Amino acid sequence: MVYEIKDRNKYIGSSDAKTIMGDDWQDLWERKTGRKDPDDLSEVFRVQLGVFTEEFHLDWTFRKLQSEQTEPDDWEMSKLNKSQKQHEYVRLTGEKTPLRSHPDALISNYGKTGVESIEMPVEVKHSGAFLNANAACDYYMPQLQHHMFCWGQRHCLFSVILGNNEPERIWVERSDDYVGHYLAKADVFWDYVKSDIEPNYRTGSVMHTSVTDSIRKNGMVRRNISEDNHMTSLVQDLYETAYAAKQHSDTKTIIKKEMKEDEAELYSERVSIKKNKRGAVTIKLMGA
Repeated sequence: MVYEIKDRNKYIGSSDAKTIMGDDWQDLWERKTGRKDPDDLSEVFRVQLGVFTEEFHLDWTFRKLQSEQTEPDDWEMSKLNKSQKQHEYVRLTGEKTPLRSHPDALISNYGKTGVESIEMPVEVKHSGAFLNANAACDYYMPQLQHHMFCWGQRHCLFSVILGNNEPERIWVERSDDYVGHYLAKADVFWDYVKSDIEPNYRTGSVMHTSVTDSIRKNGMVRRNISEDNHMTSLVQDLYETAYAAKQHSDTKTIIKKEMKEDEAELYSERVSIKKNKRGAVTIKLMGA
């Protein structure tokens, strides 16, 4: 069921999700209880730049997505609903906390492209604050998981413009563990709003990194190998041989330079250094 909720003080929006997952709710609580007006972002350049480029960003992303498919008609994207308004869905948690999703667009397919979900939320960003798209995706993960919960979908599409580079796309999968942690925090926060009691809640239970590591981005996950004895041993070997490997490579370069232009081979009982017709030099250690 779709709920029509217009007053931002009456729900938790996707833009609130990162604050909910954070450790300081005071400012958000003051806005939700009417003690503080929403921030005026009309004169914040980076925000308005994102607003201005959003439609172009969506069109570019969709066109590129279509061009990569053998059957481009599999994909459809809509920026507005049937009432010509931005897509909106409000879903209640088990504790009746209203969560509202207002994605930049919805993208649909019919199972021919390997992604089973339909009507997946699309979120686009324009930022120069991140080193790469993966870091940007991690930063906005609360918002993305919020969208997927509200729409009941397993996937969403995230795209980011880093500086003036071409947008980079990441398919993000919903994590039930992540969503469960988020909903629990949202319910606690909303209790403070409903009771009009100033929050003293901070981080509460800390979500284990294995939860965020297991979120699939473009089908791939991360793994912490700190407690893996075999991998820890291999990493130690890597450190111990790093200098020797560099020294070995540097020495080979120096030896190659010692060959005169008219020399085809340098040799001894321990080494054979040969130059082929193309001028490439190979070094073979005898008995190695």
